[in-house]
Amino acid sequence: LKIAREKLEKLERLYESPDFRFFTIRGELFLKLEKTDEAIESFEKSLKQKTEQPELAEKLYRLHMESDRIRPAFDFLRIYLSLKPENPRAR
Repeated sequence: LKIAREKLEKLERLYESPDFRFFTIRGELFLKLEKTDEAIESFEKSLKQKTEQPELAEKLYRLHMESDRIRPAFDFLRIYLSLKPENPRAR
């Protein structure tokens, strides 16, 4: 995990504006390192660049709920529902 983090940091320095996939991968790495706030930040950047990621919106909802951040959690739940309105469990 340490090597992966170093590689991602190097990529971020090399490219001025990394693509949404970079931020998703970085978010997953931070989750594995148990750095939830950094993971949330990375996932939010990914979702901002590419809004059509319902699974990521749901993940952000869950991460915010686990961190007792109710307002942002429901903001991401709304995003998820706008992308996946047919999910009755989420409704």
